[in-house]
Amino acid sequence: MPEITQECTRKYGQVEECVVNEITYRTVPEEEAVRVFVRFAAVDSAINAVKDLNGRFFAQRRITAYFIPVETFENEDLADIQ
Repeated sequence: MPEITQECTRKYGQVEECVVNEITYRTVPEEEAVRVFVRFAAVDSAINAVKDLNGRFFAQRRITAYFIPVETFENEDLADIQ
């Protein structure tokens, strides 16, 4: 997680929090089982990150980057996000 935070901070701006969530209790496609959530200090940083990361490949998996409601992140209700 520190490496994700460092890379996002360097490329896009200050990261307030980074959460890695691996779904192991239900069946999801392998390419969707690991989910990374990054909360940026500034909206423009988040916008730039989504634009840059969406569709990029990491570890032979295509990244799908999008916004989620702040309340969902704060409530740690991250497993059921589609």
